[in-house]
Amino acid sequence: MKIYREFKVIKVEGTIFFNEPIKIIMGDLFTNKNEFPIVFDDRTCKRHNIPISITDLVGHKFLCSFESREIPMDGDQINMVDIGKDDLRIDMLSEVRVQTKFFGIQPLLRQDKTSKTLELSSFNGYFYAPTSVSQCPNLKFVLKLSDKEYEECDQLPPNTVFTVSFCVGEKLGQS
Repeated sequence: MKIYREFKVIKVEGTIFFNEPIKIIMGDLFTNKNEFPIVFDDRTCKRHNIPISITDLVGHKFLCSFESREIPMDGDQINMVDIGKDDLRIDMLSEVRVQTKFFGIQPLLRQDKTSKTLELSSFNGYFYAPTSVSQCPNLKFVLKLSDKEYEECDQLPPNTVFTVSFCVGEKLGQS
């Protein structure tokens, strides 16, 4: 299964000097809402051809691809030897239904809303401010899913991980 998402780089914090981690703040493509950070070191940037100059990233599209794959089991545990730097664990797959009733309106107005999300994060634990490059990349994604994507994710075996890849797209707001 493959999932593609586009985000916008809103801000970049830190420096890449001496292999220090940098924090890339991303958000919705056009609204800058739902901001979330991801943390890279220079090796991760090179592996994904991401420009190391911090000012070059701000305002650009950030394309993310998430591809599922099964990891061999070692008894009843995932074999951690087969986990790569770009592999993300499934933290949660959720479907939330909210029913809102508006009283005082005749006839009674009822609105149903369903949201389906997939939460993925790095195996090394997720921290907003990693203290060393051994904790990089440090990623957490909360992806809104379509009905079809949700059904596909729901059918994945428990030993599934998602391998993430990144690509920097064009600068938004430019012709």
